[in-house]
Amino acid sequence: SVDTGMGLERVTAVLQHARSNYDTDLLRPIINVCEELSGYRYEGSRFDMPHQGADAQYIHDVAMRVIADHSRAMSLIIADGVLPGSEGRAYILRRIMRRAIRHGRNLGLHEPFLRLTAAKTIDVLGACYPELHERKDVILRVVEAEERKFHETLDAGLSILSKEVERLPKGAPFPGAAAFLLHDTYGFPLDLTQDALKAHGRIVDIAGF
Repeated sequence: SVDTGMGLERVTAVLQHARSNYDTDLLRPIINVCEELSGYRYEGSRFDMPHQGADAQYIHDVAMRVIADHSRAMSLIIADGVLPGSEGRAYILRRIMRRAIRHGRNLGLHEPFLRLTAAKTIDVLGACYPELHERKDVILRVVEAEERKFHETLDAGLSILSKEVERLPKGAPFPGAAAFLLHDTYGFPLDLTQDALKAHGRIVDIAGF
């Protein structure tokens, strides 16, 4: 792991003859929850955006990978005593949760769902990380509260982003002022806006931001 980057997930993928880390028993059970909640199937064979643009299957696959990865991260971070906030590691936690929530919209998930993926994370990793079981109630309560709070502003922010993209000339960057409005008023960090714009083939005017 330290010397070559061959960490636990990659060793597991080799031993389980999996196509990727996401097909191992470390992450696939969480992806299965996403499939059940959304009704979409995880295909999982592509990891680079298709040349013709992001089609529906690719968007769904990426969303499920992001949610699975971030659900595991947020569960372990909260178990370590960190709560979502606006500074330092607390802000990192909030950002990964909000990114997972936004990707949930790509699966048609408009109601809080991270509590369910966090619960599956605890089932998968709890034997190795007993603190997940010990703090399960806290983890699920914090996750649900943060998600409900963000859902209140997510629709408005995504609507502003989509309308702004529709007005832009072909190939034009997303205005820095609009990206700052999303950040300052709607709680969209710059990287969340950049992530949302990938499907539109746009970048943010960083200098303007």
